[in-house]
Amino acid sequence: KVLERLGLWFLVKMDKQKLVSLAKEYNTPLFVYDGDLIKQRYNEFFSFIPYNKLKVKYAMKANYNLAILKLLEQEGAGIDAVSPGDVHMALRAGFTSERILFTANKITDSEMDEVKSLNVLFNIGSLSRLRKFGKAFPGSEVCIRFNPDVVAGEHKFIRTGGEATKFGILLEKLEEVKSICKEYGLTVVGIHEHTGSGIPETVQMMKGMQNILGIIKQENFPGL
Repeated sequence: KVLERLGLWFLVKMDKQKLVSLAKEYNTPLFVYDGDLIKQRYNEFFSFIPYNKLKVKYAMKANYNLAILKLLEQEGAGIDAVSPGDVHMALRAGFTSERILFTANKITDSEMDEVKSLNVLFNIGSLSRLRKFGKAFPGSEVCIRFNPDVVAGEHKFIRTGGEATKFGILLEKLEEVKSICKEYGLTVVGIHEHTGSGIPETVQMMKGMQNILGIIKQENFPGL
């Protein structure tokens, strides 16, 4: 019942006696993960989107257990990292720098320099950081995180769209983004958005995607 209240429904699929024996062997507290189920979920998600250039990146802030990272690396996943520590751990788990996306939210200049030295693609969600990145690394490739201008999510603390949140550049700032990129010779190779987590309203999710797709035009981002 405790596990059900915590939402850890997947544990009931594991043999209870096996869990007890593992607890006796390794003592408690003990975290046990079902590797087969993780692989199953990854492959289900991958097959759900029939696009031959599809790449799925795991947000390792959800769980940075090294064994899980290595398992996903073997399945062909990429990594979405949010700190230099994330990047270093992903590299240690076997991911190449090309398979890592660094979402640079509220980072320092030294963190920017450190991650850039590892040849990881940046995903930048503020005009100030985009300008600092351009000054430091002119001529680079970059991803831009835009705010989808939609508020949705399971709880108010995880609704990351809309003008009152810190995630993403407002769509109305598109021309400023283009101006900064032109000034420093930055090539935008990816567009990113984060509406929220645990979104039950598919209409809101689609609205956010439509807003983002509205600015993805050849004249705006020829390097996509």
